Amino acid sequence: MSKKIRRLEFDEVGDLFVELRAHNSPAEMHGQLAGQLAAGKRMDYAQWLKEAREWIDTDASFTGAHEEILQFVYMATLTALADEQLGFYPLLPDDEQPIEQRLGCLGQWCQGFMAGFALVERNLTELPEIVNDALKDLAAIAQVGMNENEDWDESADEDYFQIVEYVRLAAMNIFLEYAVDALEQPAEDSADDYLSAQSLFKTRQLH
Repeated sequence: MSKKIRRLEFDEVGDLFVELRAHNSPAEMHGQLAGQLAAGKRMDYAQWLKEAREWIDTDASFTGAHEEILQFVYMATLTALADEQLGFYPLLPDDEQPIEQRLGCLGQWCQGFMAGFALVERNLTELPEIVNDALKDLAAIAQVGMNENEDWDESADEDYFQIVEYVRLAAMNIFLEYAVDALEQPAEDSADDYLSAQSLFKTRQLH
C-alpha cells in the first residue's frame, strides 16, 4: 500500500511564491511537476530543487524552510499520483475563491502538465491512446481556463468541479501508463526521507 501524507494546500505554496517574489504561479509549477512524474521521471532532492528554482523563476535565495516546503511538494505530488484511494488533486485555489481565478489556475495547471510531460516524453506522435486522448482534453481545458472574456453562469461551479474531477483522474491514468517503465529505470541517489519507488507503484485501473 502507498504511504499516506497530508494533502498539499494551495495557500501554503502560494505563500512561498509570494516570499520568493516568484514570476510564475503555484498551479503551473505543480502541473509541470505532475506532468514529469506522470511521464515517468523521478528526481532526487538536489535535482528537484534546481528545477523548482527554474520553474518559480526567482533570484531570491532558498532558506531551509523554503526547501522543506518544496521537498514536501515533490513527495506529496508523487505519493498522491500513486494513491490507491485516488487521492490526487491538482494544486488549485480553494472553493471560496472567484470562479474566474479558479478556472485561470486550472488552465495554468493543465498547460504546466502538458509542458512537463513533453519535457520527459519527447515522442508525442506514438503515445498510448488513453494518454493521447487525455492530453488533447487537457489542452482544450487549458484554453477554456485561460479565456478571460468568458461569461460564467450559475452552473459554472458545478461544471468546474466536474472538470477538475476529470483532470485529476486523467493525470492519474497517465501516471499509471508509465509507472511500470519508471520502476525499470535505475534508481537515483536520494535522501532517506524519499518514499521508495517500489512502494509507490501498483498496477490498478481507475474508474
